[in-house]
Amino acid sequence: MVKPSRPAAAEKLPAMELRAFYILRFARILLPLLLALAVEEMFYLTLPLLCPLLGRTWMLALVCLGLVIAGPLYRAANLNNEIFYLYGYFACFDAIAIGCLAALLSHRVTLSDRTAAGLRLLAALSISAVYLQGIDGHQIAGFSLLALTSACWLIGSAHASSPGIWRLRLSAPLRWLGRRSYELYLFHIIVLALLRNLVNKDQLSFATGLPWLAVFLLLSMLTATLVARLVTDPANAALRRRGLDARGYRRIEIAR
Repeated sequence: MVKPSRPAAAEKLPAMELRAFYILRFARILLPLLLALAVEEMFYLTLPLLCPLLGRTWMLALVCLGLVIAGPLYRAANLNNEIFYLYGYFACFDAIAIGCLAALLSHRVTLSDRTAAGLRLLAALSISAVYLQGIDGHQIAGFSLLALTSACWLIGSAHASSPGIWRLRLSAPLRWLGRRSYELYLFHIIVLALLRNLVNKDQLSFATGLPWLAVFLLLSMLTATLVARLVTDPANAALRRRGLDARGYRRIEIAR
């Protein structure tokens, strides 16, 4: 492994300025995540307020459809502004709204095993095609298409009656990553920022980079596990106890 060393820009800095350098470097890595979280939290804070105010499922679906339409239009209008394009509220709301629509739709449609399997296959092929196309040339609609194809996969999976390959032990690691995906999303960047302050990536070759990649993945998974056990799971259990009655139904439901 490569011996950890200071970045070239920090070699001649005094101790106090060196600490400030690392703090700013750490904050610069975290800033995009904090901006993305601000978008998500705005949606998650607004949605519970909209549900009782609108009072009807179709009205909530109409709001989500409006956000789905607004997303590509907003990105098209802000292609030349990286901050607005990546981190503006309407830049990302369409994907979250598509997820909400998929959740609503999955409870209102009935699919046969064959139809659900076909939808999953079509969704998997579509996700692969959209992903392999890349973002270049698809900055406006690519994000929405990836969310839409993912929603189709989720709807098909919600109606899968047979265990299939996703219940096999072979898929256990992938299912674990899915259960801890949000914790990984939130905290992997913190692990990355700390490692980048220890190791200068410019000094890593392909051979030495692989062990550091393994360390990064392991530390990220360990961090996600600790956060889930100490924070996420207890918080979810407490919220569900307060929001569910003895029969398991939500006390406040949107009128059909």
